[in-house]
Amino acid sequence: FSPHIVIGKIYETLGMLYRHCLCREAPAQKNNKFRDVIDYIEDHYREEISSASLSRVFGYDKSYFCRRFKTVTGLTPMSYIQILRLEDARKKIESGGLKISEISSACGFSDAGYFTRRFKKQYGLTPSEYAANTDSSRNK
Repeated sequence: FSPHIVIGKIYETLGMLYRHCLCREAPAQKNNKFRDVIDYIEDHYREEISSASLSRVFGYDKSYFCRRFKTVTGLTPMSYIQILRLEDARKKIESGGLKISEISSACGFSDAGYFTRRFKKQYGLTPSEYAANTDSSRNK
């Protein structure tokens, strides 16, 4: 396996841990409320979404919402959304068949250049390099 694929799988595992092992020490009511927030984000991360819109949807002050989200998940809301988007993009790249710009847009990134920079920061390769690496791994 390519080291980049292994890194991608590590991020995928971390994402699953965040989704399914959400801060068990939190009181049940607060944990359930943030389980609803996580579920909502997982259903809507491809859309235009912000901390402000999330706080409005769930009836929180934006500052409180961001602090509480970070306490529960260990990430800011936008970092969490970005990880979901990048993981989705990575899976789509591995599946093949779509252009990078199509993948970027389909995963909720409105700017392909920003997507490329974030992807490279997360995985160490640009999306095109990652696709080429994935293709060469598949052809072996």
